[in-house]
Amino acid sequence: MHAIVTGGLGFIGSHTVEALLGAGWDVTIVDNLSSNVVDHHHFRNDARIVRSTVQAAFAGLRTADLVIHLASIVGPLRVAQYSGDIEAEILQDTRTVLDYCLKFGVRLLFGSSSDVYACAGWLREEDEIRSWGTTTPRAAYASGKHKSEQLIAQHCTKAGLPYTCVRFFNVAGPRQSGKGGFVIPRFIASALHGTPLQVHGSGRQLRTFLHSREAATALKLLAEATTPPPILNIGNPKNVLRIIDLARLVVHILRSSSPIVSVDPAVCYGARFDDGFEKLPRIDLAIEALRWLPALTVEDIILDAAEAMSIGIGASNAS
Repeated sequence: MHAIVTGGLGFIGSHTVEALLGAGWDVTIVDNLSSNVVDHHHFRNDARIVRSTVQAAFAGLRTADLVIHLASIVGPLRVAQYSGDIEAEILQDTRTVLDYCLKFGVRLLFGSSSDVYACAGWLREEDEIRSWGTTTPRAAYASGKHKSEQLIAQHCTKAGLPYTCVRFFNVAGPRQSGKGGFVIPRFIASALHGTPLQVHGSGRQLRTFLHSREAATALKLLAEATTPPPILNIGNPKNVLRIIDLARLVVHILRSSSPIVSVDPAVCYGARFDDGFEKLPRIDLAIEALRWLPALTVEDIILDAAEAMSIGIGASNAS
């Protein structure tokens, strides 16, 4: 079986490629190296690598059995940097991948986001999708993902082509970059360097975290599924904690002397910075459809990510 993975040198993408290769898949990686966390030599003996934009690459790719489309601008800070362009860019890449899948009859797994829900609480796939009600860059990112889901659903359903839109809930772990604003690598880098861990506001925000290897396992199981669901939440409902408690946990586990300080994100990142909602995943469907149940704890995520940083895996992207 042959899979094409866009963004395969990125955070979730590189773990997914490793999971597929371990299961015996042939893999072609499409990555423009704009936010890669492993370089193009990492898979040079195991996978074909196309260093290109999605639009240029798919014009010349041979047919495959599956496309996993993970290439995207990610992270609250990187999303803010692309303000005004991000929605159109997400949709353009999705359209390119979708046209390829429709042309060759290739199954599609699309990397969506829990941001599409635009509301707080425990969320199921069947819950109503609401509008963010704002014009922030993060709202535009969410809109691009939701419109991509709609585009895929309409065309694949019409063509009788199976697809799954995967809504990720806060994946973290080895190789994740702090440059995008992701909280766990930011906290770990500060703790390792003895600098203050910056918590937004009071730090009372609830978040849930899924280990990157378990996210990759879910995608591998989806790739192998005979009747994949069209929409699927992927997250860990057991790893729920407040950001202030996450900061304390990082300091404790890494035996750091770093202080924890409160900052105003609007002052640090600009008035249009959006910290998102307290989105928590219901994963009953993933358990039923894939027999997938994440088991790794927040402590596991912190230790594995810190070890990767300290030995230089992804260290250049960590701060």
